[in-house]
Amino acid sequence: MAMHREFGDWYRAASVAPQAELLELRWSGVEAATEGLTTSLVIELVRLFVLRPTAGYVAPPYFDKAFRDHDTAFPAKGNIEELRVLAGAVLRNALEAERVTASAIAYGLVSAAFGSRHANLPNRDHFAAAQRFLTQRAASIRDSKSSLTGTSSITRERLDELLPANLFAAPQQLPNLRDPLLAALLELSVTAAKAPNANVAGLARIVETQREELNLLWWLQNAFSKDLGVSFTNLSASAAASVLALELADLTIFVPGPSAILGMIVTALKQIPGGDAKVSIKDAVNSTPKEWRQVRVGQNSTQPVLNLAPMHLAMAKSLETDGTDDWLPAFKKQAELNADDAFDARDIAHQVYCERMFVRALSELKK
Repeated sequence: MAMHREFGDWYRAASVAPQAELLELRWSGVEAATEGLTTSLVIELVRLFVLRPTAGYVAPPYFDKAFRDHDTAFPAKGNIEELRVLAGAVLRNALEAERVTASAIAYGLVSAAFGSRHANLPNRDHFAAAQRFLTQRAASIRDSKSSLTGTSSITRERLDELLPANLFAAPQQLPNLRDPLLAALLELSVTAAKAPNANVAGLARIVETQREELNLLWWLQNAFSKDLGVSFTNLSASAAASVLALELADLTIFVPGPSAILGMIVTALKQIPGGDAKVSIKDAVNSTPKEWRQVRVGQNSTQPVLNLAPMHLAMAKSLETDGTDDWLPAFKKQAELNADDAFDARDIAHQVYCERMFVRALSELKK
């Protein structure tokens, strides 16, 4: 596969300038690393790309081997900026090739690069590419036209190959007809069965897509939080940013979630007094009932990715102390974010939703 035409630019964006010959070797390593991505490697590479590691960081053994196989002098230690560039390149390569890991990668990049972290990315193009992928992939998996296929048939040319004319040229050829006829009938049977089987699966997907859409729309129409048992109008903007986002995630059947999800968040928040206000990370957490946080933190299995899912990390840290401010220093140290930073309520809600979908996407991967 040819080297990505922007590969050199990704290096320059991080103020790293390798020679042209080295770029070719590095790209060969990128392709090798892309082939073997696992759940744990996706997590590790997203973390490396988004969160600058401390001095002395050593590349994961698999990542190191992928590049050392093409360059024995590859520096896997004390080479942080290039390692971050290469981590981003591997993630982007898997994203554009639409590998099975692509949805997890896209949600990982969007979730991890929250707030002030976004400004410190070695290359922001990958973040934008992740957003585009989620929008396009969400639309394609919900497209009813692509779910159904036409009935295919075996061609005359293929029948001529299976049953050539010379088999019928003389009566003594009759015993030799059995195997070619069986082969032709078997291929006809398989061909005839493929379309109906594919269409059954396609129809099932259409039904699930419509069920997802109806559930989301009824939730929005009813304007009632099932988790807290109150109408939207009885929620504060701070609590709604966390609670409503996770309720939307519960109603999402397919990963990635619908591209209209942000619009649903905005519409829901319009029904809440002050729903367009700024909300801090701290208030988005502290304004929710502790019992609710306990259920959600335990339910979402975010432990392996907590510092890549800062809102879930904040919820988890808030449960480790009694005071409303006691958890803030531990959160700041692990998240490299300030819990007093404020964002539009809709952006906090969308962040919570994306983090939950990140965990969902990871759970759907083979280990």
